[in-house]
Amino acid sequence: MKNDPFKTAKIISSVLVLAMGLSGCTFSPDSSVPEPQVEVHFADEIEPPSLLGQYPVEPQEDEFLDEVPEYISDRGIILRGPFSDHSSRTDTTGNGIWISDYTCDCNLEITGSDQEFMEFCERFSSFDDPYYYSFKGNDYYSCVFGVQYGRDASHTYYGQVFRSCFYGGGVSGGTVYMDGDPGISVEIFYDPSGKYMLLLNNTYVGEVMDDFILTFLEPEMVKLDIIPAGSEYVISVEDPEAIGEFVGAMHDLCVLETKGETPDPDTAEEQLTFSFTDVNGYVNDYTIAGEYLIHGEDVYRVENPEKLGRLTDLFEKLR
Repeated sequence: MKNDPFKTAKIISSVLVLAMGLSGCTFSPDSSVPEPQVEVHFADEIEPPSLLGQYPVEPQEDEFLDEVPEYISDRGIILRGPFSDHSSRTDTTGNGIWISDYTCDCNLEITGSDQEFMEFCERFSSFDDPYYYSFKGNDYYSCVFGVQYGRDASHTYYGQVFRSCFYGGGVSGGTVYMDGDPGISVEIFYDPSGKYMLLLNNTYVGEVMDDFILTFLEPEMVKLDIIPAGSEYVISVEDPEAIGEFVGAMHDLCVLETKGETPDPDTAEEQLTFSFTDVNGYVNDYTIAGEYLIHGEDVYRVENPEKLGRLTDLFEKLR
């Protein structure tokens, strides 16, 4: 059977990060290229990683969706639990690492353009310069980011973003595969648009990549309405930097789902609702009531209530 060079190129890039992480290689994008130029590497110029084929999975026949399920597109603010013994945040049940709730469990194939992909990747430029891969000078299909960590920033944690119109995210923990070919079993995550997939390095190392992962998973918030209980007084915020401060304060909260617990009725007059509207038009309300956080029908107990002060302080500055 004749080899498909495009398919081979995609397989090579899909395991690039995994190979670098396991082999201890250092990946250093050339940051000297002035904007708006980008550094592009063609897949047929890359020597296949030695790990190729060492972690095969069975071909999957799952149907590819061309529409994004609402539970992916309408994530709202991502809430997390307290810190575990391994310095990583748990999910809101207190069990497991929080990112496990967002591992892909469906196959999406959402078409997008080169320009959209580059604009999306620029959102991560504060972490690292985008390092693009192309095929024969045509479409950009992948982008690698390295996030330095450690006291002397001597270590690098890698994440690689793919376009789902070139790849399919698999079930059972996530799999990169193309047209039924065996792939590499790794954790994969979709962004809210379903156009992009994030492949992490081989080991999750706690908070090192959390901000990066949150930026990928969470829809961009474009408006915030702050509503005190029993008041017609509403503060609307549309400045991205100001909204970002409130989003960051929400991320600082460690919350756990409650079982039958409800806020004290005496806190009703003190409740403060933060209503976030994302770039796709979805609206999610989060109400602070004493040491509880209410989102829809879900009630969470805030395990670090001292962090609520940052939210109220930001609100007071806007009044």
